[in-house]
Amino acid sequence: MGLDTDVDFDWIQGQRKALCSNLAHIITVSRKKFDERAANSERQRWGRLVITGIEAYARLLEVSALENLAARVERLEAKGVIVDVKNVET
Repeated sequence: MGLDTDVDFDWIQGQRKALCSNLAHIITVSRKKFDERAANSERQRWGRLVITGIEAYARLLEVSALENLAARVERLEAKGVIVDVKNVET
């Protein structure tokens, strides 16, 4: 489970942070618009945008958590604390 050295992980991390910031702004604005006294159809559109933004943010957090977990496992494997079970002969 080696990391691909051709991938610019700093750039990816920067993009993820920018996306999280944009999503936070979208969720905040959408929530304010949803709370305003407006027609039901307009509130429904803003509500959908809030839900979509939250779902996207949750997926980003999930991917980040999985990447962190994979990095921790690789460090433990490198230290010999755990063994890569895929490469163990039975």
